[in-house]
Amino acid sequence: MLAPLDVFKMQDGTYVWKAAADSLELAKSKVEQLAANAPGEYMIFSQTTQNKIVVKDGLPEPGAGSASLHQS
Repeated sequence: MLAPLDVFKMQDGTYVWKAAADSLELAKSKVEQLAANAPGEYMIFSQTTQNKIVVKDGLPEPGAGSASLHQS
């Protein structure tokens, strides 16, 4: 089974896949690790709900993306 969340980094105007995670907490942790070495814009994408959260330098962008990646 594939992990339900993917982490992408914005590079040259397109998102490039960087990692997969089984939970939002793990995805956020992965973004923090990646941003420590390569600051920039990241996106956490839910394969389950198709929702996304855009993150800049490890912090969510105000109003960018979906508030929740989980199904209601």
